[in-house]
Amino acid sequence: MKKIIRNSVFETNSSSTHSLTMCMEEQWITFKKGETMLQNEGTGRARFITIEQAMEYIAEKEMMSVEAIRDIAETDSERYGEMLYNHNLCTYETWGYDSSGESYETFHDTFTTPNGDKVIAFGYYGDDY
Repeated sequence: MKKIIRNSVFETNSSSTHSLTMCMEEQWITFKKGETMLQNEGTGRARFITIEQAMEYIAEKEMMSVEAIRDIAETDSERYGEMLYNHNLCTYETWGYDSSGESYETFHDTFTTPNGDKVIAFGYYGDDY
């Protein structure tokens, strides 16, 4: 078996689910306030995007207008939540849950760098059989 090394990716061969994300404190605050969403880019990396960027992304993928997505978000929270999940987007409230709504164990911790920057490490873990 050929061993492949990928930078910036944490992997195990276990049957559990785990996630670790690190960000600056300012990004964590906007995420908790609901001003941004976390987008899993499918490469083992995630990024924060604004609500407007998320709606534009969904509109493009669903071939709908941004206005139609806004209307769905305001009138049909279940459908909007499914759209977010299907496009690897999560809010602070939905982060750490699987597709059936079951929650994983979550964690977050704050670290201060020698330069005084506050970094948040957060993630979730649990069984995913």
